[in-house]
Amino acid sequence: LIIIIAFLVFGSVYINYVSYAGMQDVYGASVDETNQQLFNKVKRLQNFAENYKKENNISTSTSQLCMQFIRREKYNSNAWKLMVGDIDENFVSYVKSKDSSFDITTNDKLVDKKTGYEIDFIHMMATLNAYVKQNGMIDKSYAGWAGDLMTLLEEVVKYRSTNNIIDTNEIQKYSNSLLGTTLKSSFGRSDALADLDAINLSLYSNINSDLYQVLVDYYI
Repeated sequence: LIIIIAFLVFGSVYINYVSYAGMQDVYGASVDETNQQLFNKVKRLQNFAENYKKENNISTSTSQLCMQFIRREKYNSNAWKLMVGDIDENFVSYVKSKDSSFDITTNDKLVDKKTGYEIDFIHMMATLNAYVKQNGMIDKSYAGWAGDLMTLLEEVVKYRSTNNIIDTNEIQKYSNSLLGTTLKSSFGRSDALADLDAINLSLYSNINSDLYQVLVDYYI
């Protein structure tokens, strides 16, 4: 049953994303302005990373330092460390020494200009970090869609057992209500878009050297 649900659930993500991608721009310049505000903060963080590397002879790529900084509060468990490695805490301290108030948080919005839907930027950066890092001990998919799918299945199994449901149609209906929607779940719309965009961004040849420019080229 769970295998069948997993197949149908991931299939729904792909189908929904394809339909979103064909939509017209619904927000126009306001979306560009919102996204650019976030990207300007990424650019400043990237400048911090470039200076930090030069001053300390650090081999970690500029973009990976930025991704580590962005994901450090939410995506830094032991499982994440196995997938993407430790956070460079010295870089975090370096940034804070330059500007103690600087941060990138959930208040900084990233919006898909084709749909007007918000994308979970911090989740996307954590997932992208796994895709650009070559020596993770766990398959990089588990930092994105596969990991979200597993946690979603846990929600479905809990719902099934709590409510003693045996009707597979009802279970599938509940799964579909959580997947890629605005309802609170581990694989909602903002997560699904983040997972997919992380894969696309990882394909840029300059992703390790110029995160800012990749984001601008992709979203603006």
